Amino acid sequence: ILALFMFSLAGLPPTAGFMGKVYIFSAAVQAGYTWLVIIAVLNSVAAVTYYLGVVVHLYMREPEGAVAGDAKMEAGPGAAVLRVGVLTAAGLLIAGWGTLQLGIFPSQALALARWAAAGGF
Repeated sequence: ILALFMFSLAGLPPTAGFMGKVYIFSAAVQAGYTWLVIIAVLNSVAAVTYYLGVVVHLYMREPEGAVAGDAKMEAGPGAAVLRVGVLTAAGLLIAGWGTLQLGIFPSQALALARWAAAGGF
């Protein structure tokens, strides 16, 4: 779930972050702020290195206390094991589903936003 959220922050498809950047950057270009979009895209590229660095650190690093080549990777002394409750897991799954849903099918959320902006509330 953390990797999914980091991919969304980085603006990688098919996440909500990607669609958000597409809509904001296209609106800025249409308004004549192309120079600002160029700066924002460069900033996004630089930010990807930080976001993906967390994911690489999470998955590509040996756990502390593990021996290289050890087939049985058990938590060493003092290593904390994260236990997630049912409600926390449900919340994370719903948020992850929403992140993918907004990235793959953004039209429903966009229609709701347009309705609200037009005075629907």
